[in-house]
Amino acid sequence: MERRENRWFPILAAVENPTGTWKMIDTLGSCYGLIRIMRRGDEVYYKAQTWAEHENGRRVLGHFRTLQQACNATHQALLARGVPGAPEYQYLHGEPTQKKAPSSNP
Repeated sequence: MERRENRWFPILAAVENPTGTWKMIDTLGSCYGLIRIMRRGDEVYYKAQTWAEHENGRRVLGHFRTLQQACNATHQALLARGVPGAPEYQYLHGEPTQKKAPSSNP
């Protein structure tokens, strides 16, 4: 059987407070995402968002069936911040989503 040592999962960065709301906290103690449990009728899901102090500054990353899926998606968005060309990097750094094709005129 394969040993799984030093495995880390994004759900370990989730801190619940208040009940039903999780802030994703990075290694420096800064919040980078927000996850809330949502209910619509009998349906229960988790809404994942990027972090901003005010609600209108947040971007919805998606709705997920499990907290673990929501944490994974939120963490992937954090990782994409440092990858030029990734959608989250473009969103945070204001890069255009498509680069202009080089002109064929000399």
